[in-house]
Amino acid sequence: MFARQGLIPILVLRRNRIAAIAGGIGQIIPLAAHARGWNTGRVIIPAIFLATILDQLRHDHWGWTALGFAAQGLFSMRFLIQWLASEKQKKFVMPIQFWHFSIIGGSLNLVYSLHLWKAPLIFGAVASLFTSTRSFMLHRRGIAAEKSA
Repeated sequence: MFARQGLIPILVLRRNRIAAIAGGIGQIIPLAAHARGWNTGRVIIPAIFLATILDQLRHDHWGWTALGFAAQGLFSMRFLIQWLASEKQKKFVMPIQFWHFSIIGGSLNLVYSLHLWKAPLIFGAVASLFTSTRSFMLHRRGIAAEKSA
């Protein structure tokens, strides 16, 4: 209820009842029975407190936007790294740093996608992270095989 309205519940004690005032509206919602009754609010108050914290994490904060830009920037840097390495050697090369940026940027993208809680973004981030990690492992095996040969 509070999440849909964008309100933060404020817990108050009113006439031996625990209640929440919905963010300045003044609407009092009983949260627990009488203090001597069967439910003294031991379960309800932590549940509402947790719901409030989770609701606040869902709101866009400048930090989440910065994380999203940083994730995309790191993930995109891999192309610059690959391009500069290829230009330096005058042929196509795939430096190991390409996969480092892919994994770090992909991990941050996954965190940001989980914050947005959108299935297409989450599945895309997981798939990207899986393929980047697998390619990194294959790349390391190839380098180790070249060194031992």
